[in-house]
Amino acid sequence: MRSIWLGLLVSVSALGCASDEPLVFVGEVENTDSRFGFVIDGDEGRIYVCGGEVDRTRHHDWFDVTSADGATFEGTEGQDSIRLDVDGDVVSGSVTIDDDEHTLTGTRASGEDGLYAPAPEDEKGDCRLGVVVAEAGAVIQGVFCDQTVGAVQVVPIDFDTVDAAVEGFTVASETAQPFEFSVLPVSMNP
Repeated sequence: MRSIWLGLLVSVSALGCASDEPLVFVGEVENTDSRFGFVIDGDEGRIYVCGGEVDRTRHHDWFDVTSADGATFEGTEGQDSIRLDVDGDVVSGSVTIDDDEHTLTGTRASGEDGLYAPAPEDEKGDCRLGVVVAEAGAVIQGVFCDQTVGAVQVVPIDFDTVDAAVEGFTVASETAQPFEFSVLPVSMNP
């Protein structure tokens, strides 16, 4: 199922416009330092909620979501759940993680802002790495986790020297012996 989501393309019939570009949103999780990225393919989508320095151990979840009407997307991951409503270039909704409900708000991503992930063959660790880029690249937030280091932030290595929206970029875990990952926009992954 993961590989299906990593090659997302926009379904123009569900979105009502003709475009080869993915429909991508980025935003914030209220009362946390978490961010989210959301990619839509017709009546299905993929959302990654990523904690910052404070919430990284609790918020690093991927959600597969579906929509019956093309506007409200819902999904669950274990005990956690998410719901987002799409209204043009704005999304809003809620996420419940560890029985705590939070409001989500976001806008349509442009430029290098968006949701990034390594190709499945490049995965390392115990949770799927995701990276959210927001605010014209001013915010780059991702979480890497494994049994030895727990959940740690990743930092960009070459974001300013590449065209991230086309080529992707490299991040490294903030650990004594960092792991490096090449990440691509979710819509580019095979």
